[in-house]
Amino acid sequence: MVLTWAGVERALSSKGPRASAAAALLAGLGAACKVEIVPGALAALALALFARRPRREAAGACALAAGVATLAWGLPLARYGTALMKRQGFLVALDVPEAWRRVYERSVVFGGLSRSEFMGGGFLEVVFPSAVFLGALFLLMRLRAARSRAMAAVLFALAAAAGFAWPRNDELHVLLPAAIVVAATALASGIAGLLAGRPDTAGGAAIAGAAVAAAALPAVLREPFFLRNPVYAAFAAPLALVLVLAWASRRVPVRRAFVAAVLGLCTAQAAQRISGIGLAPLVLERLPGFKAYLLPEEARFLTEAAAAIEMRVPPGGAVGIFPEPGTLLFVTGRRNPFVDELFLPGVQNPPAEDEMIRRLDADPPAMILVTNRRFPEFGGAGYGTGVLDRFFAEVSRRYVLAGRIGGGETMLRHVSAADVLVPRPAPAGPPR
Repeated sequence: MVLTWAGVERALSSKGPRASAAAALLAGLGAACKVEIVPGALAALALALFARRPRREAAGACALAAGVATLAWGLPLARYGTALMKRQGFLVALDVPEAWRRVYERSVVFGGLSRSEFMGGGFLEVVFPSAVFLGALFLLMRLRAARSRAMAAVLFALAAAAGFAWPRNDELHVLLPAAIVVAATALASGIAGLLAGRPDTAGGAAIAGAAVAAAALPAVLREPFFLRNPVYAAFAAPLALVLVLAWASRRVPVRRAFVAAVLGLCTAQAAQRISGIGLAPLVLERLPGFKAYLLPEEARFLTEAAAAIEMRVPPGGAVGIFPEPGTLLFVTGRRNPFVDELFLPGVQNPPAEDEMIRRLDADPPAMILVTNRRFPEFGGAGYGTGVLDRFFAEVSRRYVLAGRIGGGETMLRHVSAADVLVPRPAPAGPPR
């Protein structure tokens, strides 16, 4: 997203072929990062350049951006094939596993509730705070100047109170669909202006707005209704907030009241985060190439897991780690014997599981580490009871339990213990 925004800004201020080419390179690199960014990055670049620069220059820059994106997506597909790249998440936006669709529906579309819970009245948890925020925004837009001084204080207090009343930012859920509407409207208006060939200032501003909207839509569409995914909410929520507040600021007759409401909202957000500092005991964990503050049980698990791998697996040797081996492979310098780098419900299909079983013969890992991470968001499945059943049935015939590392409370997204599996001893030969 940062690359896309930089490309749009560069394109909107371009005054020559070099600047247009630089904008194209930035937008092309942005499009190369994630498949859902591709249409927004390329469309935003095209809108910005064709509205301001000669057609040949704009077409050349757009071709450059498309070429960068094509190389970034085409070369891995040609090298590894679509089946593997889908499992790696490379094409997940085009083919989302059914298990992941259900998680997305529950967490994003229904605000973390099941469909029956949402329809049965649970929607008050997420819809009512949004309605309060939307009502306050509407009030701002209808405010008269004569009442602005008194209302500014009231709105500051209300916005600050909302931030504390709903600490999960439930009052901001309305910003996502609102941002989608604002962006889609700006995009349609800008495209209409571009097709009409309006050179006037109003038309140029509309086209610039359309370029910004084209870059914004892929991000806010990640979470169309509810800010439940902590990863994507990190950029979807601020982007939606800026879009909606920028749109509203142009329609609020009394700037003082509007600024007061925004300051109240910011004050509550800052206070919440400051008050959360130090609530969880953290320890600084240091491993080769790795330094991070972790919860004590997580730090202990990571240290013990790395030590177990280094003791049982020779340098450069293979170790199977489930469900996500990346960090432990990095800090120990060992390698993953399987072609996939993520082992979650819906990722490996039957052919991929067959390939994993073949790899047990072709490149047998010296150790297998299976964490106690459960998957309640996928219906409570676990390894051997719904995830990679055939693979772990084969593992049980070849490996034995050698012990357990870590311990303590098991949390939803944080692993604190794991089983260590090692190859079965070879059967003893006949006595001589």
